[in-house]
Amino acid sequence: MKIGLVTCASMLDQVRQIVPLIPKDQFVIYPVLPCCLFAISGDTIRNQVDKSVLANEATIIIYGACHPELNGLLDMYCDSNIRKIEGNNCWEMLLGPEQVEKYLNQNSWLGNKAFLTKWNKEISESFGYDTRNGKVASSCGIKELTVFRFENPQPDEKIVKREAASAGLPYSIHDESLEHLRNLIQAAVDKVHIENESRITLGLSPKPELIPISLLETMREIIYIIDKPGKEVTFISPIIEKLLSITTKEFKLTFLSTQNKGGYLYKKRTQIISKRSNFIADCLQRGFEDPLKLEYQIINGKGECRWIRETLSPQFKADGSIGAFAGRLEDITEWKITEQQLIDLYQNEASLRHELETQIQNRIEFTRALVHELKTPLTPIMAASDTLSSGLKQEPWLNLAQNINKGALNLNKRIDELLDLARGEIGVLQIKKIPIDCIELSSDIIQYVDAKVRKANLRLVFEHDDKTIFIEADPDRLRQVLLNLLSNAIKYTPEPGLIKLRCFRTLTDVVFQIIDSGIGISSSDRAYLFEPYHRLERDRERFDGMGLGLALSKRFVELHGGKIWVENANEHGSIFTFTIPILISVKPVYLKPSLKNKGKLYETVVN
Repeated sequence: MKIGLVTCASMLDQVRQIVPLIPKDQFVIYPVLPCCLFAISGDTIRNQVDKSVLANEATIIIYGACHPELNGLLDMYCDSNIRKIEGNNCWEMLLGPEQVEKYLNQNSWLGNKAFLTKWNKEISESFGYDTRNGKVASSCGIKELTVFRFENPQPDEKIVKREAASAGLPYSIHDESLEHLRNLIQAAVDKVHIENESRITLGLSPKPELIPISLLETMREIIYIIDKPGKEVTFISPIIEKLLSITTKEFKLTFLSTQNKGGYLYKKRTQIISKRSNFIADCLQRGFEDPLKLEYQIINGKGECRWIRETLSPQFKADGSIGAFAGRLEDITEWKITEQQLIDLYQNEASLRHELETQIQNRIEFTRALVHELKTPLTPIMAASDTLSSGLKQEPWLNLAQNINKGALNLNKRIDELLDLARGEIGVLQIKKIPIDCIELSSDIIQYVDAKVRKANLRLVFEHDDKTIFIEADPDRLRQVLLNLLSNAIKYTPEPGLIKLRCFRTLTDVVFQIIDSGIGISSSDRAYLFEPYHRLERDRERFDGMGLGLALSKRFVELHGGKIWVENANEHGSIFTFTIPILISVKPVYLKPSLKNKGKLYETVVN
């Protein structure tokens, strides 16, 4: 039976000694660095377990529960013949829980050959005297460095003495057998044998072998193998000639060379070669690490610049030692081009946004300055013209004073519109909501425009529910919206026309509609009607104003949480509709209406 052993590298020498004692099985060892010294990700362990599960009929985990992701990871292999030996850490597996507890009660710091030689650097940096932690071992209650001899050759006592002195501790060396670990592994082997027989009885086929390397020639990824010393490429997928227009011979000659001899031409050869060499040396000296991942540019056989993603990892022999290094090359040029295009688009968008924000800010500052400069001389003109209109009795002076006052008031209105627009653009335009009766407000507005309606020879009809309609809104801003829409309807409705103001309630909103019998609005104009400074082409010479009324009306309605839109009436004319949400928290307050009617439909005709 073929069994994979995923082993903590701290016990690798011990496992190698035990495997020959169980001769009836074929074992393949997959070492993983200890997470007590290295930042080992769950992906690193999963990578080794994946290899074992795919290549073997059973897998035994010889790794402590010290890695937080281990138990959850093993749950992923519920359909596989996989077992973990007992023990929360390497010392419980080597010595047994009782022995470990005894030494810990004596405040011993446990060590073996691997910790004192292969990973001496990590131990010294964490606990040594010259580190920033100082004598952290002795300061936290550790009284002795206790070293165990399991392997042959034994750890040199000089090394033990040096480490003890570095940590500021006394030391002792103990000879221990591998009996406890051998029994744990043997028990796990017996269990996987039983499980395997059960699977065969149930008709489950054993795990297939890994895909033969000969089949890699047909893959879209390029596979290569470097020998153990990291000096020579021993295999390269022939697909490289198709994907990169480089012969296998050229690749083998130039892939690991620091000289540009043609073939696999790096753009940053020295840096890439150095990273790969350091990774191989680290793996050979210290154990398995996460795969090396690189992205770089090359010049292919056609002289084209291509982006390459390279992944390199060690391949282990049956005894857990590194036999070679296997890598994968992917051409990611298209992906990099797309990535760069996205970066360029984002930078272009950011530049345009900054330019637009600058222009908006400049316009806002200009508008604010303009409003200030206009308001300053206008205020005394309004006061003086108002006084003259009240005091003069003779013509033509009275008419002139009234025209001046009317023009000043009109100019003041336009300045206020500009100011409101600027406030809206910088987000400081505010509304003050209070409970109001929509019928009361609408009736007051009808009386206010009465003179305009009569002068234009029009009829104004007010339709509403027979109940008072209360909402929470800003009365001044709501009045401004209604006056603007009614004024526009009066302007664009030829005599003798009809204008309707409707107010009714739905389950969620109060709806206002202004319906006129005018000439309507084209679909092209409706798309921009609520934009600032937009005026219908036919009106540029007929009416005054800057085209801000509808834009401000839209802002006021939206500040209330409502919506506004326009559509053409069935026959002719326009229907402007806007909604104001009903707030449940508003309690009705009785306000005496200025217009009374006992019927279900209240209609006021101004003629």
